[in-house]
Amino acid sequence: MSRALLLTGLVLVPAAISLADVFSYECDSLPVDAGWSLLQVYCDPIEWVADGWLHQHTEICPGTEWGQQFDYGRDLAEFQGAPHFFIEWRMYSDGLATGLDFGSPAVLAAGGIGPALYHFVLARDQIRFVRDNPISLVIYPEILPGVPHIYRLEIQGGSWYTFYVDREVISEGVPAGPYPFPGHDPAINIRAKTYDVANTVWWDYIRYGDIPADGSGDYDTSGTVDAADFYFFAEYFSGPGVDAGPGARWADFDADTDVDCADWMAFQAVWTDPVDDPPVFSPCIGFGSPIPTVSQWGVGVMALLITTCATLVFFRRRLDGLGDPATRHARAG
Repeated sequence: MSRALLLTGLVLVPAAISLADVFSYECDSLPVDAGWSLLQVYCDPIEWVADGWLHQHTEICPGTEWGQQFDYGRDLAEFQGAPHFFIEWRMYSDGLATGLDFGSPAVLAAGGIGPALYHFVLARDQIRFVRDNPISLVIYPEILPGVPHIYRLEIQGGSWYTFYVDREVISEGVPAGPYPFPGHDPAINIRAKTYDVANTVWWDYIRYGDIPADGSGDYDTSGTVDAADFYFFAEYFSGPGVDAGPGARWADFDADTDVDCADWMAFQAVWTDPVDDPPVFSPCIGFGSPIPTVSQWGVGVMALLITTCATLVFFRRRLDGLGDPATRHARAG
């Protein structure tokens, strides 16, 4: 998905970036080039990147009844013990739901050796969500086929979890335990697989990390608001009256569920980058009064100093010529 259309300033975020407390794989490169470990590949499936999407195509292996498969993983060691953790991904598949109970066509799983487990199998029109180890919940919610969906899991330690599809709560409750939990080898795995019919899976992004504070403008929880946060603000921008979803609460300064130009003005006000000003944001050009940034204050102060110095020099010259009457008469003569 192209995310640069809203911007007139240039902000580049790599295909995979580990921000302060967020890992973001933007699917602009193959998983192995973005820090994922290849756990398994079976019978030569194919994958490629085009237009900011990772494409993974699998089929039945010739002469067998088994399907091709990719498996990748990333450990969550750096997030162990996080009190508020999220995973968000955007994707879709044309694979049939007949493979859901067999891990096909697509999987994203967050697990380890502990009791907390979140396992999602995603087909074109339905998903399978399994929770905990041993299993305490299995549900099969339906989804609209043929379009990408945003999936989001939020875990509040061991007290609560919420699973969303787009903006709708699909499942919530008390988990079996906190996640990612130290000593339980927490990891995230993704898979593309064929069970009975060839299919393609499209991944737009996979992000996970600490849940940012509401209305903070600090997506990556780094303690600063800068170009990295602006990249995500532009993506979550929904316009007035359009619910931006649970993943956008950090950019919703007025807590009205949308992310609009009023939030953009507030975002600029908390900008902390000492070097770069916020880029020009096309949807909000001309909205409200511009908020002076670091460099704008500097230009203003410099202009004021120059004007003041020029005025002082002018009056000094006048006083030099007017202070002594004899001097005035001598010059007049």
